[in-house]
Amino acid sequence: MERIKGYLLSEKCMRLVNIVFLLAFVVSNPFVSFFAGLLWLLFLYYSLKRIESFAVKAVYSVFGLMALLMIILSIISIF
Repeated sequence: MERIKGYLLSEKCMRLVNIVFLLAFVVSNPFVSFFAGLLWLLFLYYSLKRIESFAVKAVYSVFGLMALLMIILSIISIF
């Protein structure tokens, strides 16, 4: 579990999140959008634990809400 947390906080994970988002916009598949939102939410969650600035936490929280909305819309479009 610690390896996963370490990876989620690394620069490689940020690149992976960006690539998955680009893929989600290009492919337009609800499963890819769901995976992108879930990966983004996990990345933001572990980043929020590490950051001390209130302003950055507020921005990341808004991004987390956007990721939740993306996940919910993906689930709706799957069913």
